[in-house]
Amino acid sequence: MKESNILKLIQLESSKRGCVALRLNSGTFYQGKLIGGSVLTKLRHIQGCPTGTSDLLIVAPNGKVIFCETKTAKGKQRESQKRFQNAVEQLGHTYIIVRKVEDFINGFRFN
Repeated sequence: MKESNILKLIQLESSKRGCVALRLNSGTFYQGKLIGGSVLTKLRHIQGCPTGTSDLLIVAPNGKVIFCETKTAKGKQRESQKRFQNAVEQLGHTYIIVRKVEDFINGFRFN
């Protein structure tokens, strides 16, 4: 399963459990006006979250903050992602890597 599909399923499962799941886009990318459903015009270069930031930030009903990185079965963390994980864990937050949505559902307490 593709990372984007895993991410969407995690967002859905989070919302079912009363969580707020925010998609975090990191690095740089382009944004523009969509014309005809497939063409972007008036492109602007955008700086997202710092490189290495997790894919999702989830706030659970109990106030717990979870940083969630999605990976395929063979996907590996980049060094920037490891640094981000270390930083948020030092602040006392939870950082998880999810390869299958079932692992997320079965392995995490939301309240």
